[in-house]
Amino acid sequence: MFPTLDQQRAANRRRELGSAIMQLRLSRKMTQSRAAELLDWSRTTLIAIEQGKQAVTADQLFALADLLHVDVTAFFPLNLNAWLSNAKPLDLSSGIRGKGAARRAAR
Repeated sequence: MFPTLDQQRAANRRRELGSAIMQLRLSRKMTQSRAAELLDWSRTTLIAIEQGKQAVTADQLFALADLLHVDVTAFFPLNLNAWLSNAKPLDLSSGIRGKGAARRAAR
């Protein structure tokens, strides 16, 4: 059985979003391992999201935006180039915002 047009469109959107996430992460000179650690996710989850194999929840998207210090709209094509053109490596010595940061601080 072949995927429907809607399924193909959804898969294309996941791939585009995953690519944007990866580009922004790389623009911040951050490895998948470090990003996954800071988000309190498995590296395989981040890989699946970046490859478009796993859909991203709204909570995950907002956590990624916090981690990368961008507005959530940065992940969408019309805004991605603007964010990438202003990209700077992040100083993560002060940590990140979000509930995962509180859990890491408690360790």
